[in-house]
Amino acid sequence: MLFDLHVLSEHSPAGRSPIEELLRAALVRGLGGLAVCDRDSFEGSREACERAAQFELLVIPAMAVQTEHGEIIGLFLEAPLVGRGFDELEQEIHGQNGLVVLSHPFCNGGPAPSEVLARIDLIEAYNAQSASRRRRDENGRAQALARERGLPVTAGSEARFPFEIGRGAVELGAVKNLDQARDALLESGEGAIVVQNHSPLLDLAGRLTETLFRLNNR
Repeated sequence: MLFDLHVLSEHSPAGRSPIEELLRAALVRGLGGLAVCDRDSFEGSREACERAAQFELLVIPAMAVQTEHGEIIGLFLEAPLVGRGFDELEQEIHGQNGLVVLSHPFCNGGPAPSEVLARIDLIEAYNAQSASRRRRDENGRAQALARERGLPVTAGSEARFPFEIGRGAVELGAVKNLDQARDALLESGEGAIVVQNHSPLLDLAGRLTETLFRLNNR
């Protein structure tokens, strides 16, 4: 089963996808599951989890928070995250038996200090938004960092719009529930990364769509 582990909904400052459209798009793209990782909001993830069965999808409860060491994603959460610093978040996520993901570690320079890397569970080794020509080396550097640290990886589209969903994903096998997905993810390596339909034209379409949306909502 393919999982897009970084999707944004309309509950995120950068997201534009209503949950129903997001889930429908995931189904059309052949995904078996996904994680809605809205920044500073758990509402989209909660709604997606509640509606997942309608679409025969497995939704991993998640949330993203920007910290002093970059964006952190909590996967397999039981409740919204309230911490904002890395130390608080790491303890909070692990306290929920969740997994700590360092999202697009080279987006703003990176990487995080060694003492931070020692406390995370996974590295986002492929982010479709980082695959554009001007940022094309970021994913390669993230994959090299995961190899260097011996950490499993995630991958995702960071889709703002439904048509972007599934551009980055991981293959987790025939998992049937969240516990199995968690176990499979902790064993995932670079070979699990699946890139779908990435092209400069799709990048351009996404940027134009987002620009038009912003102009129409001023």
